[in-house]
Amino acid sequence: MGHLNWTVQLLSVLAVSTLLCVRAQDISVFDEFPDDLGFDDLGSAIGPIFPRPAVFPECTAGSSCVLSCRYTDDKGNVLPNRAPVRLTMDKQEERLRALVSRQEEVIYQQGLLEQQQQQLVNLLQASTADQQLAALDSETCLSCSPTQWCEREGKTQCRDCTVCQGGYRARSDCTKFSDATCIDIDECREGTDTCKADQLCVNTQGTFVCVESVGRCPKDSYFDLKTKKCESCSVCTEGISFLYLPCGVVNDSVCTPSVGATLSSLWMGKINDPSLVTRAENLANGIKVDLNSFHSQNNSYFQNMPRKGMVKFRKHGFVTVTFNFAARHSCNDFLQFGVRTSELGGLAAARLTELSGKYFQGSTISTTVEVDPQDELSLDVKSGTYYCFKNSNDARYSTTFEEIAADNLAGPMSLLWLSHESAAVFLRAETRQTTYETGWRATFNMKETSDHYILRLDSYTYFNIREGGNLRFSFMQAYFLSGQACRSNGLVVIPKLLKRDGQVIDLFENYQRGVPLQYNSILTAGSVPVEYNDKLFFDVETARSCKMYFYGNNEGVGTVSLLWVPFRQSALYAGMLVNGEDLFGVGEETQLRFQEVNNTDTRTLRQLRNGKLKFKRSGRILVDYHGVLMHSCAYAKVTVYYENRPGATPIPFAQQVQGKTDSEKEGLVLSGAYTVKANSRIYLTLTCAEGRVNEVFNGRVNAVSVLWFPP
Repeated sequence: MGHLNWTVQLLSVLAVSTLLCVRAQDISVFDEFPDDLGFDDLGSAIGPIFPRPAVFPECTAGSSCVLSCRYTDDKGNVLPNRAPVRLTMDKQEERLRALVSRQEEVIYQQGLLEQQQQQLVNLLQASTADQQLAALDSETCLSCSPTQWCEREGKTQCRDCTVCQGGYRARSDCTKFSDATCIDIDECREGTDTCKADQLCVNTQGTFVCVESVGRCPKDSYFDLKTKKCESCSVCTEGISFLYLPCGVVNDSVCTPSVGATLSSLWMGKINDPSLVTRAENLANGIKVDLNSFHSQNNSYFQNMPRKGMVKFRKHGFVTVTFNFAARHSCNDFLQFGVRTSELGGLAAARLTELSGKYFQGSTISTTVEVDPQDELSLDVKSGTYYCFKNSNDARYSTTFEEIAADNLAGPMSLLWLSHESAAVFLRAETRQTTYETGWRATFNMKETSDHYILRLDSYTYFNIREGGNLRFSFMQAYFLSGQACRSNGLVVIPKLLKRDGQVIDLFENYQRGVPLQYNSILTAGSVPVEYNDKLFFDVETARSCKMYFYGNNEGVGTVSLLWVPFRQSALYAGMLVNGEDLFGVGEETQLRFQEVNNTDTRTLRQLRNGKLKFKRSGRILVDYHGVLMHSCAYAKVTVYYENRPGATPIPFAQQVQGKTDSEKEGLVLSGAYTVKANSRIYLTLTCAEGRVNEVFNGRVNAVSVLWFPP
């Protein structure tokens, strides 16, 4: 037996008894005690438990001193059945080495103690500073009257609660730390207007107007409520302003100053095809969907071609596509929306599983692609069966494409263009078709990358990043589940980051409820700061005995896209939900609050105390959100709002719905892009229609990321 085994055996004995050592020459030894084991070997292993040779001054250099060690109890009685130990010290140098070794150990322990003391001092100082600030806030807030609320953004002060005037109702009450918010009452929708039967009721802020001559206004005109006449819609000037509110029945176009388009540009639009659900075409082959731009005219980067149902790109660059959509259908197999380009074919596609058609199902498409001038992007819809439209010639089939959600429920489509001058790098890969049970690490085939040095795919699994920056990823995957175990546990996609030191970081968890024997798809998208030689990969988990089939084809139903941007040309914020408990039982629109996890540039992005994210510089943003909730609502909706300045009317620029879940856990994903100005802010809300929210989960299953680019 070696020295180490002997040390362990001896220590186990010392733990229950006392080792008493005296000088002797005629003692027995352990049967397996090695003859060449000196005091220095054993003493260095058991430290101060064993007596040092300094207590025996007779042992000098050149002499041989033998110690007889017997085991005694706490009263000094020798324990029976314990073999004594024999230790021999042959040289003075062994004693000196033991003393030096112990002294070095003491010095090392003293150093550790000093470090711990300094850390404790730092923690106490930081805690004291936080307590002082909290005490100052507390004193001010305690002085607020019952009709006031305490504002803690900037200078802490008491402010009078807002009182909703006529034509408005409270959306949220005034509390200790938040003001009341008022929303306009839509008298026309609620039927409280006094318009005649032949008049059109038009809701306005705080009131309503009865209009008689709306129908006589020509195209590209609107009815001016002040002049009572038809007026031409304003046209936003290219390069000087852009449109964020299109011309309507009774409102003119609203243009805002452009922040420029040197490094980035943005196109936003929606489906413009009311007849889509009434066609009698073969949906199994796919049909093109008309797109309508929110902008009043084209610019130097995009050309909208609504008659052809596509958008044409005018410059080289990288384009990130996001499209939130929802539909009600009972088409056999699935209903699929996909985006494609004239050059590459199918880029990305998302499927909605076959259901009764009573409730909305929402899904999101998101991908990044490199484009050239004259490349065209289009949107198409298809199903696994011909028999899907309402007016199908074969009455034997009752499956129908019922409805596409309006853009105020799910939408819009956004195209964020990024110049090569931003030093961005792009990569695209496709899923390898596979079948797995319980767990799966996604594998891919490389399609293209703009810079193989910065981004590459290793071993079909790991996306290797060779330089620090901000990375935006989107993983779209169509799948088919088999087995009842799939229903209870669902499907979880976990993007992970493998660091250089071997540490693995779970970025978040994206959950989707399992529906056995049905086609479906899941999007996992977000942004994360990366360092040299980090590796991104995706793990998929489900229940034991749940078989998963994953597909990859030329339509983009299984694909990964990466967009890497250097730190100097981007800023990133990431947060995780913290107010899930406050959303229990909520029926009205309520703000989601997140705890900051990452912020790569506080000069550009800042999270305020009210939970909103403030932009200190103008630019463009990509927002990705995923969450898990349970509700009994007809639908739950998450909306991203933009405020041009504090107190301004918030503008919704991305939204997604989730149909009734029958109080089962279900995931919701949303992506969108927008143009922001300096000192503007964004925030997210949750709305429940005709029901209540039962649970919203905190932590990494409910997270948001915002990636900012210069204009």
